[in-house]
Amino acid sequence: MDFFTSIIIVIVITILILWLLSRNTKEHKSVEDFPNDAHAQIKQLEKETRNKWWGIATSHLSESDDEYALISNKENVFKLPKTQDYSSYEEPLINNERLKKFTEWAKNKKSYMGSSKLFDLIDSGYKSKYPTILEVEVPHLLSANFYLIYKTGGAYFCEDFNAYGFEINRFKTTETIALNAEDYVKVLTKPNLFDWLDYIDNLDNFSEDMAYGDFSYFLKDSTEFIPKTGEAYDYFDSLPLGEESILLYCELISKISYIDEIFLINDEEFTFLKKEKDHLITLLMASYKPSLLKAIMEEIDNKIS
Repeated sequence: MDFFTSIIIVIVITILILWLLSRNTKEHKSVEDFPNDAHAQIKQLEKETRNKWWGIATSHLSESDDEYALISNKENVFKLPKTQDYSSYEEPLINNERLKKFTEWAKNKKSYMGSSKLFDLIDSGYKSKYPTILEVEVPHLLSANFYLIYKTGGAYFCEDFNAYGFEINRFKTTETIALNAEDYVKVLTKPNLFDWLDYIDNLDNFSEDMAYGDFSYFLKDSTEFIPKTGEAYDYFDSLPLGEESILLYCELISKISYIDEIFLINDEEFTFLKKEKDHLITLLMASYKPSLLKAIMEEIDNKIS
């Protein structure tokens, strides 16, 4: 055997030894990464899933990232509609002329069954030995139409990036609400200065209309989310990541009507016509404002005398 043949044989043997060592190393590593034990495999899968879903909390795109710019439409920023300053509400002023018209009207205003007159109920209630003063029970529940904006906490999970985001659902719905006499006055005079959000947000359930709302998707900085391919909703996960779903906005889109509704006044049933709106407001205010009731009684005394 010549010298060159010996060299070739040595090289081939060396390569074979290195290949066998490399194969054993890979097999050993494979066993460590994917243990045969079923329980260990489940734990490994849970760990990988947890990293996938929750790793976003410590690793997400910033507005300076090129990847972020590809999925962000900065020309469309989510903003809530402008709301009124509810603190600017003022009750209507009841002047002498309005009081005179009210008492003239009350003299002839009959109860629903026609058995009593409002004028007599107010007068007898105020002057009785055990006065009921003026008790007005407004309709317990009313149906009204609203425009709502609902925000759902969540995150986007895309193949090439992770980014926080949220879903906005704009929809119209009909809800049943409860008002007291003072609320009723606000609704009849300045419904746009009434904070409907407090009433709607306390309800247990929304109507099915919510499922048919207008959905849109935004990133954490409130810029619109634009996926590279497909529809935005395909990338949205509804699981909240430290953010709760919340009703952001509520607007009354149709007037609350009192027509055909029963008002219980000193235990007598009354209904009111559209043209009697101002008198109804005066009556409701008198039920919770003693000074106004006293002024009405003085005007009634003048009528009687």
